[in-house]
Amino acid sequence: MRIGAGDKGLPSRSEGMKLGDIANAGWRLHHDLQLPAAVLRRSAIENNAIWMQRFAERFGVALCPHGKTTMAPQIFDRQLRDGAWGLSCATMAHLRLYRRFGVQRIIFSNQIASAEAAAWLAREMDADADFEATIFIDSLAGAELLADAAQMVGLSRPIPVLVEIGVAAGRTGVRGADTALALARAVARRRELAIAGVATFEGIVAGGTDIGMEPNVDALLLETVRAAEMIAADKLFDPTRPVMLTAGGSRFFDMVVRRFKAARIGSDPLVVLRSGCYISHDSIQYELAFERLLERNDEAGIQGRLQNALEVWAEIQSWPEPGWMFVNLGRRDISYDAHLPEIILARPRLSGVIERIEPGAFAVERLSDQHAHVAVRGATSLGIGDQVGFGVSHPCTTFDKWRTLFEVDDDGLVVDAIATFF
Repeated sequence: MRIGAGDKGLPSRSEGMKLGDIANAGWRLHHDLQLPAAVLRRSAIENNAIWMQRFAERFGVALCPHGKTTMAPQIFDRQLRDGAWGLSCATMAHLRLYRRFGVQRIIFSNQIASAEAAAWLAREMDADADFEATIFIDSLAGAELLADAAQMVGLSRPIPVLVEIGVAAGRTGVRGADTALALARAVARRRELAIAGVATFEGIVAGGTDIGMEPNVDALLLETVRAAEMIAADKLFDPTRPVMLTAGGSRFFDMVVRRFKAARIGSDPLVVLRSGCYISHDSIQYELAFERLLERNDEAGIQGRLQNALEVWAEIQSWPEPGWMFVNLGRRDISYDAHLPEIILARPRLSGVIERIEPGAFAVERLSDQHAHVAVRGATSLGIGDQVGFGVSHPCTTFDKWRTLFEVDDDGLVVDAIATFF
């Protein structure tokens, strides 16, 4: 895979290089990359992969991380090698990419809504007997699309489906256990489908803060368990596989484990976490959520903690008036949907020493396309040309702004380049 002018952060001398050449190029973050540049700390990525896998093993659950966080097959491969059960996706484009890179076990955590997409899935399953895809459903019409596609293709095995539970004014998913049971009864009449379990996404509930959301998260999880128990009582689950109970966020997965493991469905459920953001973590939203998780669950802290791995580095480019500086990074480069980014590190040109920035010393007041408008809250020795490192909130919407992210060691040496496929 060749890199070129469309890849941000690359040195000018990189034109014509291949992605795989970067690992041995000897580049250094603060000397060679043209900022802004998005970087991943290798030590933190490795720590996070180990931490999450240990969490899953400790509580007897499977990890099927949502690949949409990074859309980086190199990271997919790392997650699978570290023990992930499979990968989750949300669109047909995701699914096709996963298959291109050989992923064999996938949860499609969304509804398939077109006959063409359903037919592609059925053909893919027919062509590869080892390919396992499990699909969300929340309506009989959507289930019929899948069943009709399987019938048309002549698929010799049923498509596994998960009945999704949602919340009022939330997102997709049937509204309640009674509706879930009615749907399962209707779907059970189609031999082309197998009811594999029940699914939900707990991060959509109301409440504002994590503490405010917790009662609503718990209510949704309990309703999901109630649906599973009702469907199990009607003997509608596929008897050839463990019943899957799966939820998908990166903020309340400890609550998911506690409620799902207690489900009374006649056998131990296969509890599958679809959390995706753990691999990079972040400095704001998920860091706060992780602190709250440790407060809820003392056992999680025994295994260490998740660490922020994702930084976006840029340069101070203008200081046109007292109290305001501008940095050459904007909405095209960094997340701003959950919270505005924060300056967490700095590297003055003269000293070349990385400094940790005290919270509140600077505040990103707004972002333009290519500028961060930064309020300076106190005395500082930083000036034009000095480098600053930003922490993000919600890593998904930073990853999708970069075709190439640079993996660095703790000394700032670029040790790999990570390609994304958004």
